Order: sequence, then C-alpha cells, then structure tokens
Amino acid sequence: MLAMAACWDEACEGHAGAHGRPGVATFAALLSLSPNLTLGRFLRAFVIGYEVSARTGATLRIKPGMHVDGNWPALGAAAAVAHALGLDAAGVAQAVHIAACQLPMSLYLPIRSGDTARNTYLGHAAALGQSAAFSAASGICAPKLSIDEYARVGLGWQESAKFDLAHQFHILDAYLKPYAAVRHVHYGALAAWQMKSDLDLEQVTAISLQIYEEATIYCSNRAPKTPLQAQFSLSFGVAAMLRWGCLDPLIYREPQFHDPLMRRLEQLVDVSLDQGLTQTQTRGATLTITTKARTVQRQVTAVYGDASMPFTQEALTEKFATYCASTLSQSQATSMANRILTLPETESFNKIWPTLA
Repeated sequence: MLAMAACWDEACEGHAGAHGRPGVATFAALLSLSPNLTLGRFLRAFVIGYEVSARTGATLRIKPGMHVDGNWPALGAAAAVAHALGLDAAGVAQAVHIAACQLPMSLYLPIRSGDTARNTYLGHAAALGQSAAFSAASGICAPKLSIDEYARVGLGWQESAKFDLAHQFHILDAYLKPYAAVRHVHYGALAAWQMKSDLDLEQVTAISLQIYEEATIYCSNRAPKTPLQAQFSLSFGVAAMLRWGCLDPLIYREPQFHDPLMRRLEQLVDVSLDQGLTQTQTRGATLTITTKARTVQRQVTAVYGDASMPFTQEALTEKFATYCASTLSQSQATSMANRILTLPETESFNKIWPTLA
C-alpha cells in the first residue's frame, strides 16, 4: 500500500543513474519489520537495499516496452529485508539471487493507456523482496549467477552483467521530486514556472520544448485523458505550470485537469530532441515561448531535489504536509515530519507513528 501510494501522485524519489526508483520498494518492504528495529538499524538496512537497487538498475537496462518499477527494485528490497533480519553478507546475497530468479517483466503499456495498474508495480517488487529475504532466512538457496541469467534470458544479453562496485554511496546522488510528475517532466515545468510571471497566456502562439531523448520516450503522452497519462506528459507539465504556477496533486483533479486555457497551451507545445543533452547523457531542457509580441527562452539543467539543489528541511516538511492534506491536519503532518527528521538513531522506528493518534 505504501509503495502504491507513493506512485499515485508521483511522490516517489528517484536516481538518474538507475533510471528509476531504488528507494520506494526498499522502504515499503522494510516497513513491516519496523517494530523490531531502531531507526539506526532501519536506515542501515535501507541504505544497503538502496545501493543494491541503484547499481542493478544502472546495469539491468530494460527493453523497450518495459517499465522498471516491477523489475530490479525487488533486488534492493530483498537485500534490505535480509539485512534487517540479521542475515550475514552471504545470506543477503542469497536473498538477492532468490529474487533474481523470479523477476517479473512489468510493461509500460498501462501508462500509454492511462490505467493505474502501473501503480501496483513497486508494491509487487516490495512483496517479492520480502518473500525472497524470508526464504533465504529459512535456508532456501539460489544459484549465484541468477542475475546474469536474468539478463541473458529476460533482457537478451550476450555478456555477463557488470556492476558498479565503486565505494562511494549512490544514495548521495538520489533526488526527491518537488512536482507531482515523472522526473523527466520537471525540467520543462521548472522553466515554465520561471517564465510564467512575464507572460500573458492568452497571447501565447507557440511553445517549443527541447529535451533529451529518454524524456521523449517515456513522457510522450499528448492530450492526456487520465492523471497517469498526464504525469507522464512533457506537454501537460509545461502547460499546467504555465496555467497554475504549480504541479501538485490537485492539478490532476477537476476542474483544473480539463481547464480550457491549460488544454489550449498543451496543444501548442512542440517537443523536439536536444542532441547535445542526448549525446552527453545529461538531463535538462530548453523552453521557448512565443507570444504575439515577443519570444522568450529559458534553459534548465537542474531541479530542486537534485543532489546539487537539495531540499531545505522547511521545503521538505512543507511538501510532506501538502501531500498529507487530505488525511492529516497541517500541525499533525508537520509534527510527524519533524519526528521523522529528528528521531535519534537509537530510538525505535515505531516512535514516528504516535503522531497519528
């Protein structure tokens, strides 16, 4: 449920090098063990799972038509739960191999169609990771070349998988999302937000977005009919930010979602490849907007939440409270966020939850 909820309004984290979300399934898989863990033990297990996910994600690049969420995140979830159960390094590896023997092939198709089946993928990965870890703890074993075999059979590889074994922590390159959209959408959306105050939207005649190739592959939905399609739409993200000055969960609700001016702006957006960004495998976007009187342009190469532009604690707490608004009061949400951010490592992880009472 936690993993599904994190995807519903795109509140999930991500890692550019992994091309996905190493943290959501790992956190969700660990959560049921939290009554027996201090915050320190929980975080150590989480970091181990995150590193496994980030490195396997960077290596096991999926085939066209697949989606990452129901795939390699299960490997990190397995590693995290196995460590939390007290297994040694060999036991943790065994859990990862057990999960690798049964990784599913999750499809991108529901995103094109707008169906919410995609939001179940990370929950499935969390459940598979848990099952693999409990199996390893019970003495179940798996071949040590399971990941290589998955890459050969499932992804069509001819060579053995080569993983990044660098000592630096990949979690330090993680990002958090300021907007309720896929990360690829953020660059054009931020450019639109920076330009909005200088524009008369009724006078806009053309909008051009130049962006790297991966963004055009995963976020090419036009005139989206459902929230999920819109979350994976470069043109919708630009138009929504120009119209509303924000891109939060309420944008995908009525009447905002079908606002006539926003929809007109979305139709005007022309998306094209930025060859320089694509060739250097760099994320960013250039947005050019033409009105009846002039043309303005803005380039964005980093977004709030990136390692180079981290959230302040105040901004992080504010986002948490905003996303909890339908179920928690502002004071409850703020108190809970502060408790999460300041709990001593020696305290039980469960001490976060009494705020909800």
